[in-house]
Amino acid sequence: MKKVVRFVLLHSTVYAAVHALLITVLIICFTAATEGSMGRSPGDDLMAAGLAFGIIFAGLLLLHVGAGFLVQVRRVRDLGYAVTPGNVSPRQVRTVSVRGGSAGTIGAAHKIIEGLGGVRFLAEFPESGRVSAVRKAPDGEGYAQVIRVTVRSAGPLSTVEVRSRPRFHGAPVDRAQNLANVEEITKLLEQPNSREASRRG
Repeated sequence: MKKVVRFVLLHSTVYAAVHALLITVLIICFTAATEGSMGRSPGDDLMAAGLAFGIIFAGLLLLHVGAGFLVQVRRVRDLGYAVTPGNVSPRQVRTVSVRGGSAGTIGAAHKIIEGLGGVRFLAEFPESGRVSAVRKAPDGEGYAQVIRVTVRSAGPLSTVEVRSRPRFHGAPVDRAQNLANVEEITKLLEQPNSREASRRG
């Protein structure tokens, strides 16, 4: 659990710092455009910007840490997965080996993703052994997810890499939606009956 706490704190700090910096820059640009310098010295402007950044950062840090523990960690546990730093992250990746060639595995991945529900965009790229999709947030909560499945064949086996992340790059939490995506897709890909049904379909 200590590793999870460290991950949430570090993850929250990075996101809070980036978001606070962006908001501070926007405030500075807006103030400069509407008010000008108003006779203030550069030192005063720098001090005001630093104060604004500190206040915004502190608020966002508390928000991100709270969301990390109260939303993300709890959701991972509710879904029945182990609470680890890897599972708590909004960006997920899994790699599995399955029997079958690239074309059949790509087709199976396509049907599996299609069956997840809420898929707004789904396309195959056979030349690069890839399937890409965008899935909307379940029940309108959280963020849309970008799913990418890459297949590399070697003899009778194919290595499949499944990635899922929030469509919004700056999302600090995702209610474990991307974790559920990669786990469900890899589980179904590893089931021979599921792949056979996909090929017949």
